[in-house]
Amino acid sequence: YGAMLSGGELALIRRAGSELPAGAVVVGDPSNGSAYLWSVGGVRVLYPSRPKPPSGDLRWLGEHLDEIGTNPRVCEILRERGAQYYYSDDAVQDGLTGGGRKALWGEALDRLPEQYLEHIDSASSGDGGTAALWRITGC
Repeated sequence: YGAMLSGGELALIRRAGSELPAGAVVVGDPSNGSAYLWSVGGVRVLYPSRPKPPSGDLRWLGEHLDEIGTNPRVCEILRERGAQYYYSDDAVQDGLTGGGRKALWGEALDRLPEQYLEHIDSASSGDGGTAALWRITGC
């Protein structure tokens, strides 16, 4: 995976524990650095992107999260899982500059329309990219 976090992204993840409410759940793609939200920031993360997730709903969400404004099932699953936040990183996915690597599955996680999100915090994630924490407002 190379360097998954830039210094700025690491600082963002460290701040997340104090910027998000207690018990917050963040939807993330483990290929872009969000996996560190739990271990570094103490914030729970929902990963609907594994090839064999624990339930069919998670697999479906990983393939359809970008339909948040048009498909009510997206919001149903997010509500069931208590996920109200989203983590994104648009850095070049080269595994070297803090951008992680290209997702192997769940590509819809990288295409969530910003019109259904409220920006909370962001930081440079290397090579001109930005990692960001968002509140999901589309549900």
